[in-house]
Amino acid sequence: MRFEYYEDTGPGRGRWLAGSVCAIAGSLGGPPRFSYILEDITERKQAEATLARREEQLRLTLEFTHIGTWDWDVRQDTVIWNDNHFKLLGLDPNTTADPYQSWRRAIHPNDLDRVEQALQDALHQHTDYETEYRVFYPDGTMRWLVGRGRGLYDVDRQPIRMLGVVIDISDRKQAEQIQEFQAVITRNMAEGICVVRADNGIICYANRKFEQMFGYDLGELDGQHVSIVNYANDEAGAEAVNQAIRRAVLDNLEATYEVHNVKKDGTPFWCSATTSVFEHPEYGMVLVAVHQDISDRKESQEKLQASLKEKELLLKEIYHRVKNNLQVVYSLLNLQSRKVLDSLALSVLRDSQSRVRAMALVHEKLYKSDDLTRIDLADYIHSLAYSLLETYQSSSNCIALRLEIEPYSLDIETALPCGLILTELMSNSLKYAFPDGRPGEIAITSSLDADHQVLLEVKDNGVGLSSDFDLERVPSLGLSLVQNLAKQIKGAVTILARPTGTAFQITFPA
Repeated sequence: MRFEYYEDTGPGRGRWLAGSVCAIAGSLGGPPRFSYILEDITERKQAEATLARREEQLRLTLEFTHIGTWDWDVRQDTVIWNDNHFKLLGLDPNTTADPYQSWRRAIHPNDLDRVEQALQDALHQHTDYETEYRVFYPDGTMRWLVGRGRGLYDVDRQPIRMLGVVIDISDRKQAEQIQEFQAVITRNMAEGICVVRADNGIICYANRKFEQMFGYDLGELDGQHVSIVNYANDEAGAEAVNQAIRRAVLDNLEATYEVHNVKKDGTPFWCSATTSVFEHPEYGMVLVAVHQDISDRKESQEKLQASLKEKELLLKEIYHRVKNNLQVVYSLLNLQSRKVLDSLALSVLRDSQSRVRAMALVHEKLYKSDDLTRIDLADYIHSLAYSLLETYQSSSNCIALRLEIEPYSLDIETALPCGLILTELMSNSLKYAFPDGRPGEIAITSSLDADHQVLLEVKDNGVGLSSDFDLERVPSLGLSLVQNLAKQIKGAVTILARPTGTAFQITFPA
């Protein structure tokens, strides 16, 4: 018989134990005898709790971002969806009996063969699957979805499963269709054409579209100086604008530009124009200008710039708030550690503080960076390393820190795992490499090789590792975390041979 139970060892302390009991054959007629075996499974229980929390976080993320997920067991030919997937297809997860057939019926008939072929191609060609398709809801409305997926294979490279997501892109598709429709209209519209004499700037011809664009009656622009359509402001007069355009066209025989024009009623507006030099049989050298009203585009650009600025400010605010929230967690752990007397529990709290600090520092650097998507590796490592040194180094220790980091920037997806890896390795050195106040040095170096691989090394000249140390079988949560984080950024962890001390090298793609 096996059993598990929690043993309370004091206020705020305890451990999980797993036990088994079996009967032992005794002497004939004697009392029964039993064998008991107990095992400390606290770390396993903590890992299970952490995994459960992360799975719940992922579930909530998918739920609130309305992302559908699917899991296709290729060998059993069964599919599992989350509730969002059903909703994106307009289906009820509680009443849909056959998800696969319901999916086929929901997809637009003109898209179904293409989608299924794309799935098969991706699965058997070992490529990522991505395709866009239309679906019909039971009420007759149509939505656009994009499906993305990736196959999982056995050792013989035969497909086992395919995992993927589904996202609603109807709004984007609608915007693209509207934009394309507007582009078709624009391409088929007649632009305004104006012919100007090169010697005196007099308009000798303007087509009807040009006259309408500027608000003039038929033939009203003939014989007028071209500067009449150029907008004058405090910086440049109408004639100065005309002369600048004239010089650019005559010097290059053709020029494309944007110009601020003015209508007959004084309304300013922007035009995109292309002007070329042409030899006219009657007027001699002339400038042929083709104008298109781009006021809406200019306004859209200004709105887009304003929207982009607003989103940048919002993103910086998000980074700032995440950093502040993590700092609150850091402070709470710090307060908690002051009331913990058990050295092991105190060490766990301090390790947790360091990990939280590493994550908070990434968001702090992003918040202060001009580029809101990447952070400077050297600056990040410098701040993180000295923060760890301050956290772990006691007054009796004298540990020097040497940093040699080549200039490079990381995106947030790489910076967070990299920072956590560095935190685990450096904290291990600070805790174990220099016992009894022994002085020493921790060196962190980073370089970028010719294959665009980042080489990050963390080494010390402390007491070193035992001769039978095996990274693959290490029970330490921290070093296990290092390996998992390295895999997350498609990297590898290596222990380098050294006569003294310990050296880890982490290699990952730039």
